[in-house]
Amino acid sequence: MQANTQRCRVLVAEDEAVISLMIEEILIESGFVVVGPTASTNAALALVEQEVINCAVLDVKLIDGPSIPVADALTARRIPFVVATGYPPEAVPSAYRGAPFLHKAFMPHELIDALTAVTLNCGYPQDGRLQPGTSRQGNCGRIQACQRSAPAASETP
Repeated sequence: MQANTQRCRVLVAEDEAVISLMIEEILIESGFVVVGPTASTNAALALVEQEVINCAVLDVKLIDGPSIPVADALTARRIPFVVATGYPPEAVPSAYRGAPFLHKAFMPHELIDALTAVTLNCGYPQDGRLQPGTSRQGNCGRIQACQRSAPAASETP
């Protein structure tokens, strides 16, 4: 890894503690830096304002209501996000349309694939559902903004 490689910073907005911890662990083990996690829309909005964020994982419903204001704030800043929810796709509000959709419970590689796709800005159709055989490879101009790296020796437990 090059010394100047920027680590990808991922906002995690999830109201269920166990799922939030699982997402955090998956991301850290995969070389991402976790911002948060947070269980509330208000706290997530504050993090969007205060922190450097390259992408996000949003649950649709947080403890203080829907995460739509967070999705709007991220979209306004051109920060890609992945929707991770227990709701079926047809029940997800239109504010989230176009973002990759992960239905809970998802596999760790599905989360990593979705985040990789949004940070590279390729691999997902408009409805956010990855089709079998769809390429998730390529450089669509965003790789310099957000790269994963292996955790440094001092970060490994």
